[in-house]
Amino acid sequence: EQIAVSPYGGSGALPNDLSFVDWERKTVLNASDLGNDYSAKQIFRRLGLDPLQAEKLPVEIHQEQQQKKRRHYKKL
Repeated sequence: EQIAVSPYGGSGALPNDLSFVDWERKTVLNASDLGNDYSAKQIFRRLGLDPLQAEKLPVEIHQEQQQKKRRHYKKL
C-alpha cells in the first residue's frame, strides 16, 4: 500500500496535525479521524521527537539522548 503523510498547521518546527493520503484508494484522512494514537503529537513522540524540543536542531536532540544513555549505563 502507498500511504503518504502530509503535515500541516502550527507555527513551530513541528506541525500540529497530520493527514494520511491513501493513493491506492484515493482517500485522505486526518489524524483526528483515526484516533489519538495517530495524532501528530503521538507520532512524533514515537519517532523520538518531543514537540517541546521542536526549537532544537535534530543534532542537539540526538546529542542529549546519547548523553542520557551514557549516564544511565554509568549508573549500572
